[in-house]
Amino acid sequence: ASLPPPTPSSFHAMVAPPWSFPTSIQQNEKVEEDALLGSSYSRDREEMSKDVVNVAKDDEEMSRDKVDVTKDETLNLDYEDDKEKQESARASRVRMQLFKKMQPTAEEWKKCWPVGIKLDENNTDKGWLNVYGYHDQEKGHGGYAVILRNSLVCPLIAKTCFSKQHGSQLFQVLKGLEAGLQLALKYGFVRLTVGCNSQKAIDLLGSSSFQEAGTCYPFSRRHQEKISGFCKICTKTRLVIREKSLSILIPVVENLKNEQAKFRMTGFQLTKVPRDENKAARHLARLAERIEVEESKEIQPADFVSPLPEFLYNDAFGCDTRYSMYLLSQMPTN
Repeated sequence: ASLPPPTPSSFHAMVAPPWSFPTSIQQNEKVEEDALLGSSYSRDREEMSKDVVNVAKDDEEMSRDKVDVTKDETLNLDYEDDKEKQESARASRVRMQLFKKMQPTAEEWKKCWPVGIKLDENNTDKGWLNVYGYHDQEKGHGGYAVILRNSLVCPLIAKTCFSKQHGSQLFQVLKGLEAGLQLALKYGFVRLTVGCNSQKAIDLLGSSSFQEAGTCYPFSRRHQEKISGFCKICTKTRLVIREKSLSILIPVVENLKNEQAKFRMTGFQLTKVPRDENKAARHLARLAERIEVEESKEIQPADFVSPLPEFLYNDAFGCDTRYSMYLLSQMPTN
């Protein structure tokens, strides 16, 4: 079931926004009318500023073929003999029309960003957490960046870290996940969708690799092959991790499992996020690399400079990202 359309009051501690979501009357008068005109939603999208940072290739990153839901062919569906599918297609058209109508400009949206995030122990809002970790083997340093956003994809707080220690991208991603979860808990977010740039990190945190001693398959393996909930044989075989690296990663993973346990069982998701949907966190991490300050610090959205706001805006309203698809799914259909 669709949630009620968001309103300016649903944003946390915001200045009165210069734009608003359509009222129910406007929806009935305009949206249905637009839906009858067809399903042409092609739209020229503003070219985002390019990140000119010269970066090393990350061994975990992969691109994906994305489907642009603004294209006619993805929504112009005819189901002559299936009323249920006809209604579903009509609802998709209505949502897209409404989504386009409520879309602010980049500058208008930036004015609506929350000012001063505070701990809310009764927070039931959904949060988005992006994590990007990297390591440059030639230069011998690495780091990470995390960005926490609210349910309407507005940035709340960010954190970066640059380090000349530990030569592993996986380690940096795990440290970023640890910092990100601590940040979310600090501000009361227990319903969280987390995305990072390492599938191996996700697998390492999964139940197939992190197991209680004596319970993995085959059960006849010697107990000494278990260390801190890990079966070294399973982990090295499935994830291709060297034992030397594993000894460094285990304390981080243990901390992560402890942090993860603090979230509601149904309110935590961890997924691999495509490069195109992680540009903002990647940009922040590389920015910290340029400065080369070996410390972790929180960054307020008011301190974000171009092209970071543009990356964040494209995430929210690009119409082909997980964030915009989530917002689109919340639009009413009647």
